[in-house]
Amino acid sequence: HFVPSAAVVYRPQGEDSVESMQRYLRKQFNITAEDHLNEYLYVPSVIISVKEFPILANGKPNRKAVSQLIFDKIDSQRYDTS
Repeated sequence: HFVPSAAVVYRPQGEDSVESMQRYLRKQFNITAEDHLNEYLYVPSVIISVKEFPILANGKPNRKAVSQLIFDKIDSQRYDTS
C-alpha cells in the first residue's frame, strides 16, 4: 500500500505544521478540493521533520534511512490507540 509521504528539514523559525505544508503544495500545484487524484499524487499525507537528513559516507542523503523514518512514522500512526 502506497502512502504519499515526505521528509523535510526542520527549521525552528518556519511554520512547519503538516497542514501548512499541505496547503503550500496545494497552492503551488493549483489543486482544488475537487481534484482528488492530484491531491493524492502531489500532497503527502505523511510529512516528517528531521533536524538533518541521514548522510552516507559519500556525503549524499541516505534515502533508505529516510524511508525507514517515514515507515516508522506510518506504523506508529497505524497502531496509535489514543
